[in-house]
Amino acid sequence: MIDRLFLVLCLFASAASVSCGPSVVPTVSASALDGSPSVVLAVDAAGAARLEAGDDAERTYLIDPPLLAGLPGQPSDLAVTVASDGKVSVDVAGPGNDFPVLVRSTVPALSGGLVELRIPLEPGMVVASVRLGLVGAAWAEPVSLRVTPAFRGYDAGSSPVVVSSDVTLSFRQPGDRLPVSIAFGPSPFGWDAWLSGTPSDESVVTLGGAVSFRVVATPRAPAALPLGIAGIGPYEASCRAGLVEASIRPGLGAPLTDLHMILDGPPPTGDFRLYRWDVQPRTLVMDFRDYATQDRYLKRLAFFAEKPGFRGRLAADPEIAGLHGWNAHDYPPWTLAAFFGMAEKDGFPLNGEERALGELLIGYGVIVRRPDGGLEPGEGALVSIARESSDELRRTFIDHEASHALFFQDAEYRALAASLWESHSRAVTDFWLIHFRWRRYDVTDEYLLLNELQAYLVQQPTTETAAYLGDNVLPRLATAYPDRAPGLLAARDEIMAVATSDAAMLNAYLSDRRGLGAGDFSRLAR
Repeated sequence: MIDRLFLVLCLFASAASVSCGPSVVPTVSASALDGSPSVVLAVDAAGAARLEAGDDAERTYLIDPPLLAGLPGQPSDLAVTVASDGKVSVDVAGPGNDFPVLVRSTVPALSGGLVELRIPLEPGMVVASVRLGLVGAAWAEPVSLRVTPAFRGYDAGSSPVVVSSDVTLSFRQPGDRLPVSIAFGPSPFGWDAWLSGTPSDESVVTLGGAVSFRVVATPRAPAALPLGIAGIGPYEASCRAGLVEASIRPGLGAPLTDLHMILDGPPPTGDFRLYRWDVQPRTLVMDFRDYATQDRYLKRLAFFAEKPGFRGRLAADPEIAGLHGWNAHDYPPWTLAAFFGMAEKDGFPLNGEERALGELLIGYGVIVRRPDGGLEPGEGALVSIARESSDELRRTFIDHEASHALFFQDAEYRALAASLWESHSRAVTDFWLIHFRWRRYDVTDEYLLLNELQAYLVQQPTTETAAYLGDNVLPRLATAYPDRAPGLLAARDEIMAVATSDAAMLNAYLSDRRGLGAGDFSRLAR
């Protein structure tokens, strides 16, 4: 293949009275989608990579063996990494005597000088050579040529800067590094994808397609919107302060999303829809079609994890059939690994949904299969809600469960919850212990107590904390435990004051560190 191309180029070079002979360019690497290397040769340049203005302003680089694009269903790009002081033209050519140009593009002039241009490739396309030319630049030097999984967007937070050839960047003024808006064409990943925008400073970011959303995003923390919620494109991300990153990325079965966008999302076509939370990207969120379906996946796990008399053991179906699990769920990796590990070790007959859940968790790295075949904790968390809940309860439940996912993964947040618990008087501690016992939590587990304390305090706005606990929970506890009622009612004012103060401190942490708020774990608004 390369020999035939070389012959054609040699003939052209002879006619132009230019010396003939492609030479290996050791400073430029090339690799296929599977990582296998190719050799890069420069035509008529004695192995030189660098282009200079003048007679040396254009050069063709042969790739041996040629690079193959991904197959259908495997979107891929040619990533051309170039250092330059201005715009550089890029012609991507296929094999053949006529040296056919498959794609024409341009590396933009961005401050910093090193850019990785992503050029979309058609499935099965063969890339045999790349020709670079200076377009207003005084010099340019290729660094690498590789086929890689597709990317759509712009990322100045990486090194080098990555930019797709098929997006439109708008800058406040020439020479800026961060665009104020990025317009996208169709998603190569279909609906299983998400649109993100990351501001350079705390600023308003707008994301959307047919439907747009705005978010006051924290610096360098992406806000994410599934395309299934954004609607039909074209898509756009914008931010006055400048976007460090904006992209459309594959969802891989669990698109990244702002938490409350799940509430607006389409209903499941099967048992559930799966998402990942943009604030804690390793957190899986399952949105089940109803309570019964959720129970088949998670009820036994709920008893194993938290229920008094059941914790740490696998209960048979008849034992828990008439008992209530939870309407929403949360689990850390260590609990999940213990549950599925025990089932495997003891040969316990899990149902089909539970077995499918175990494989899903392994697939996303929440639990990990060791070389010896055993299971161990991975990273992240699992939370769930169900479509059968009312809209108001779904919002409360998803905030409550997401706060647990944050607690599992944020050591400073756990420390804050512990300090609040330890500061309580006897009367306040008794209230929470009675509350958790009434809800059927295992009150001998201090970690669980701290986790539930923060969750019940941040599941509603701080202005509603006293009303929720004082007008809802406290009277129900007094009725359920009449012997404790006098003490609870006598300490009511103290309990409510401390709870309101605790909620305010947790809310401040959420706001300062995560851009969230008690009773509002969403950052995007329509």
